[in-house]
Order: sequence, then structure tokens, then C-alpha cells
Amino acid sequence: MLTIIVNSGTPVRMKSAVNLPARLLVAVGCVASLGVGAIACGDDDNAPIRPGADASFDAPPPGTSDASVDAGPCGVPPTATYDGSAFATNAAVELGLRAQMDALLKPMKDVETALSTPDAGAPVAVTAQQLKDLYAAGTPSLKSVTTPFYQAKVDAWADEYGTAFGNVWAPAEPPPATGGQYGKWIVNARGIDLRQAMEKGSYSAAFYNHAVNVIAQGVTPVAVDRLVAAFGAHPSFPNDPAAAQNPDVNAASYAARRDSKKPESPGPYQRAKAALIKAKVLSSVPACAAERDAAVTAFLLEWEKSTFATAIFYLNDLLQVKLGGASPDMPAAMHAYGEIIGFVAGWKTLPADKRKVTDAQVDALLTKLLSPPDLPSTGYKLVTDTAGQLAALQGAITDIAGIYGFSAAEVESFKKNN
Repeated sequence: MLTIIVNSGTPVRMKSAVNLPARLLVAVGCVASLGVGAIACGDDDNAPIRPGADASFDAPPPGTSDASVDAGPCGVPPTATYDGSAFATNAAVELGLRAQMDALLKPMKDVETALSTPDAGAPVAVTAQQLKDLYAAGTPSLKSVTTPFYQAKVDAWADEYGTAFGNVWAPAEPPPATGGQYGKWIVNARGIDLRQAMEKGSYSAAFYNHAVNVIAQGVTPVAVDRLVAAFGAHPSFPNDPAAAQNPDVNAASYAARRDSKKPESPGPYQRAKAALIKAKVLSSVPACAAERDAAVTAFLLEWEKSTFATAIFYLNDLLQVKLGGASPDMPAAMHAYGEIIGFVAGWKTLPADKRKVTDAQVDALLTKLLSPPDLPSTGYKLVTDTAGQLAALQGAITDIAGIYGFSAAEVESFKKNN
């Protein structure tokens, strides 16, 4: 009988040291002393490895514990850390895509900075063609890794941005012919914040879609590094979008905002981190392919769940502050609305076996959110008929909670930034 002593001091017994691959022992930083049947592991401040979902994207069976899932030759101790020594090389494509996203967003962000800064002068004009060229730049380009469904939406929104630039938007029924400036943001004629819709939907329609394609080529150590970068994280996993070094960006930054930051009660970021560590450790152990793939599936599910948890955050923000608060802020409300539409719509047409939400559920949510998939959005009604839309927004929160099985306590936790 082999005993592993982890940093908690709790012994974990395994049938045989022979069944534990040597590479696994090295990867988790344990010093083996097989002659005495023990492996001592050093202390570490990483969050515990938690059980993930199975390949059906369902939660683990009730009562399943860490020990029952992670015991055996393919178990990964809670002291395991992520080996990111080759991250910059292995994830060069994904880091390039992140830079291309930044380049696409920059001219639109510069407009917002100019509109919100007194005495900054008029913003520099941004054309539809400029945005389309940035979207299609690079090999691979951000556009090329995006689902065809969302490619078409981004191209259409770029056209609307070019038309809206230089105008002022005023919500009305029926809506005006074109969009324009609303507060410090640029919205289309229907009230959707165009930058936010392009950006937030791309986290899934581009980066998650790309991650799924990476996995399809095989889950190797290189592939896991690429998943980390596509998510928007770094091997140091700061769990903080404002970290001084290697801050979380894109989808990872929102997973961090939904995370408890407490190792004893890990949220989506810590669970995603744990799954990625496990996948990285086991990616070099052929005998542990099933466990490795389960870890990747768990990571993808946390990515998805944290996105929809963030949609809950913004929906609640509309209900309690921007629309329903003591001092409503309608431009900020439409800004948040554009984020919600992106967070939800980006999941449509992604590979059905690599996500929990279905296209039908996405369509139903978008319809409830005044942006049905095959009709023009009536999002402007959040301003022109605020009281008439609040029940639908609350209903969307309920629907999302039902899709993912979020408890009432979880839903409440999602309503604040951490």
C-alpha cells in the first residue's frame, strides 16, 4: 500500500506505487520515497482540485467527493501547480488572437474616452471598413476563428457603427433610422452598445469556439497551454482582472469577478484553474486520458457557466440600479444591455456537444431580452417602456438559473463583483 502525504497532513492511500506514473509524481512536485512507501508533497497555496463535470456537461453525481473522483493512479494532489514554462511559445496563436481583439476594440474605446473626457476634443472617426479590416487581420484572424453566425453579426454591427458615428441617438418608438452617441457610448438604432456586443460575444463565438477546435486536435501539454490563453488567463492564475502582473482578461476576467476568492468555497475561476492544472498534469500520462478529458470538459463548463453567471450580474444591475434604482442611468443601462446580448448570443451555433446551453435556449433568452434571433431588436424599449420590461429581465435570470441548476445562494453571489 502506497501512502501520499499531502500538505493538509491527510494520508491518501493507493494500491501500488507502480500504478502511479513517474511523470505524474514529478509534475505535481512530489518527492518520492518508494522504499518506505510514502510520497511527501510540499506546501502550496493553490486551491484544491475539485471534481468536474462529465462529458455530458452535467454536474457530478450527488455525494461524489474529491477523494472518490481523484483517488487512484490518475489522481492529482491539491498541491499540484501549473507548469507554464513554455506558455508563451505554446500559446503564441492564442496570445496573438488576444492582441487582435485589443486592436479591434481600441478605436472604439478611444471614442468612448474622448466622449467621456472634458476638453478632450472631438473623437477620431471610426469607419465600418476600419473595423472590418481589424476583424479580418492576422493569420489566423479573429474573424476566422469565429462561428459563421457571429461573424455575420460582427460585420453587421461594424456597418452600424460606421453609420452611427457622429450622430446622437435618442430612444423613440418607432426607433430612429440610425444609431449614434448615447451618453459616452455608441449604440445602433435599436439601442445595442455596438462595441460591447462585438466584444462580449467574441469571448465565446471566437475564443471558446477556437478552444474547442484546439481540443479536437488532441489534448496535449501544448493544447492545454492554448486553452489557458484562449480563456484569457495566465499560468500564474491571479484570479484578478486588475492584477499588477498577468491580469486576467476576456472570459477569465469575468470568471474571476464571479469567484469567491476563498479556497474553501471555490467559485468558477478556481474550479476552472483546478481543472486546467489537472488536464496539464495528466496530458503527459497516456493511461489517464479519460480523466484528462473529463478535466477539460469541467474547464469548458466553468467557462460557460461563468459567462451566464455574468449575464445574471448585468441583468440584476439593470433591475436594481440602472433602470430600477433611485437614480436611473439610461445610457449606462443600454451599455450593460449590449454586454448581456453579447454574453448570451455568442453561444449560438457553437458545437452542441461542447456546451450545456442549447440553441433553442439561447433563442428563448434573446427573445425574452428583446433581441429575438430572426427579428430586429427592440432593446430601446428598456428606455421607452421601462416598467413593461422589468418582468422579462427577471424572467431571464430565472431561466439562466434553471439551465445551469444555479441555487438561490449562487444567484445572489453572482449579483456582485468580487
